[in-house]
Amino acid sequence: MKLGFIVPALNNVDLDKIYADIKEVCNQSQVDYEIIFAMNCKAESSFTNVRRIFVENNDVRAIKLDMEVSQHELIMLAMKHCEGYSATVIYAAKEAINKDLLTKMITSWKAGNKIVFVKKQEQGFKEFIRKTKETIYNMGLKILRVFDDKNAETDIQLFDQEVVCTINQLPAKNRQLRVLDSFIGYTTDVIITQKNKESENAEYLMKPKGYILDLFTSIGLLITGIAMLFFAVSAAVLCWNIAFTIHVLFWCLAFVMLTLSFIYQIKTQLHFRVGQVSDPNDIKTMFEKAEKYNLKNTD
Repeated sequence: MKLGFIVPALNNVDLDKIYADIKEVCNQSQVDYEIIFAMNCKAESSFTNVRRIFVENNDVRAIKLDMEVSQHELIMLAMKHCEGYSATVIYAAKEAINKDLLTKMITSWKAGNKIVFVKKQEQGFKEFIRKTKETIYNMGLKILRVFDDKNAETDIQLFDQEVVCTINQLPAKNRQLRVLDSFIGYTTDVIITQKNKESENAEYLMKPKGYILDLFTSIGLLITGIAMLFFAVSAAVLCWNIAFTIHVLFWCLAFVMLTLSFIYQIKTQLHFRVGQVSDPNDIKTMFEKAEKYNLKNTD
């Protein structure tokens, strides 16, 4: 039984601390492990240190791209090397590893769950806002019939070997598949944890291109819809002398604009959650040009 760990890093990280935490948890859980550090171009110093610190350690591998990409492209590249592990744990370097959480993820997998997600909760009024947003988002997904989303972390996850192989068959949709709460019948578990008071690294919250466009579209439609609704209500209350058909038209347009605003708001969240489809050929080219430590090119 061996676990593979993918640690996407968008900047320099404390390699010793990450390795020590993973080693401690795996030793306590009585599982073997290997770690793949998937690094952005900003992690040049850390990649150099991998060669120095782990030169005699075959449990550590690394890859560094020469360009800026999100952690999801890094995860996609690393997952191509994880089909031989019993399960794969993704744990982004956006925060220090929570050893208790990691232990729970491994325990859940040992209990038979093929997919283990982590869901962070806020406290007090922030949690109320989060739940409200989540309810609206889930309602929108049901209306659009897109997919079921547990609203869990997209870069702290555990996948059984079968799931990894399934995801790798459709590399272009890697990120989309990794946020599904259940697909092709795999058992899923969601571990609830309190959000760390320390703020996450802003680089890991990078918004895709479509996010900004859909956000402004949603806001524009909302403002237009409210303006039309205000006009329709004012016309009715103040008994303006306008044609009945025009009055009805403004009510209809207000409804349409507000509905479209709602849809685009859901699309905005979807862009943030699942992002854009990646071209497998681009990913393969990136990997072939990347610097590697203990990793080989994939087919």
